[in-house]
Amino acid sequence: MKLYVVRHGETDWNVAKRWQGHADIPLNALGHAQARETAEALRGIPFTAIVSSPLSRASQTADAIAALVGLPVETEPLLIERNVGEMSGRTVEQWRADHPGEPFPNAGMELWEDVKTRGIAALTACAKAHPEEDIVVVTHGGLVRAAAEALLTEAERPAEMHLTNASICRFDYADGTLSVVYYNKTADELRVE
Repeated sequence: MKLYVVRHGETDWNVAKRWQGHADIPLNALGHAQARETAEALRGIPFTAIVSSPLSRASQTADAIAALVGLPVETEPLLIERNVGEMSGRTVEQWRADHPGEPFPNAGMELWEDVKTRGIAALTACAKAHPEEDIVVVTHGGLVRAAAEALLTEAERPAEMHLTNASICRFDYADGTLSVVYYNKTADELRVE
């Protein structure tokens, strides 16, 4: 089965480079436009379900896809973004200005290895809930990146693991195993596939 994993559209905090984590920040105007563009790119793919993180930036992106294809949106709590603790709402520059010379904070931040484990568990749960179906999963950049890093060897990883807002990654699930087929495709790139 195929999982088309979509990062949510842009938010104002993305623009300001603020760490969002569990903060429930909605899409901005460009984010809504990106969501509609991604929905159009996915329109020709025969998927049968849409599963989303409960945070509004993901659910609004999923709603744009659902509106175009006429499917309901299911929610999977495991798809929520990484808990960033005291970094929520702050930029790296703000933190460094307030804490010169100190190492980056870990207080309250979900460990990266735990995000990798949860990312794999979340995508696997989505796949198991829809056996033999191709689905769209809408989630967050940190979770997708963590899952991809867990599955790809260092040599297989793209040079840049950042995900563009509203980009699409494809994971396949077969015989109880996830694999990464492609990473960080834009709507335009997906249309030519």
